[in-house]
Amino acid sequence: MPLPGPEDDLTWITGMRTITTADDVNIQVGMAGHVYLVTRSMQCFSTTGRRAISRHGNISPWGRSRPRPPPPPSTPWIVTKAALDPFRVSTPPCERPLLACLGEPRPLNFDIELAVALTPLSGQETVISATNARELYCSAAQQLAHHASCGCPMRTGDLLGSGTIWGPERTNRGSLLELTWNGQEPLTLPDRQTRGFIEDGDRLTIRGYAQGAGYRIGFGDCSGEILRAVSLPSWGGEGHSDDIGEGI
Repeated sequence: MPLPGPEDDLTWITGMRTITTADDVNIQVGMAGHVYLVTRSMQCFSTTGRRAISRHGNISPWGRSRPRPPPPPSTPWIVTKAALDPFRVSTPPCERPLLACLGEPRPLNFDIELAVALTPLSGQETVISATNARELYCSAAQQLAHHASCGCPMRTGDLLGSGTIWGPERTNRGSLLELTWNGQEPLTLPDRQTRGFIEDGDRLTIRGYAQGAGYRIGFGDCSGEILRAVSLPSWGGEGHSDDIGEGI
């Protein structure tokens, strides 16, 4: 397991977060880079990932049962399912039949525009990725049903993340890791700076909204700045780093 230390390969994930309630789900957009919906409300959120930790944590077959620390920041507004009902859309076509408990009796996804902007230190904001929550292969309700059907107790107030939301084009990729193909195809910003991964001083902002006829349901901004690693006293022992810490 890699020890804590300064991280060069820092990425983000775009997604949605669902908040369970007694009878339904809510939605929020946050900064791992996701927007999630489960029963009554939703948020947008974004997660920054340390590649040294993620590579280890995602090793097959255990990676997907592992949580993703630290808790990602989220947008300030929790949007209820009722407010999003006019924006319901069906999930994408399935590659294989689903279990009966995961069927879609009505449209379960939502048409929510998502965008990620990067602002370098002393630079201008640039939108580097844009996608839509309708691209989720499994809706929040299906994720909740699948989770609970495996014997995991779900309680009111639990949060579920959607996972990375992608679209068909390169500009729709919901993670800097995929957007730059693991840093091999860096982005070029308007001031000619390049980014393969997030750097110290960069600020990431994720925005989500559902656009109606003459009105918009917004989630607000989810924003965070990457701080320089802080030098701390040595832990002692071979292989330990004197420099640890990162902030967002």
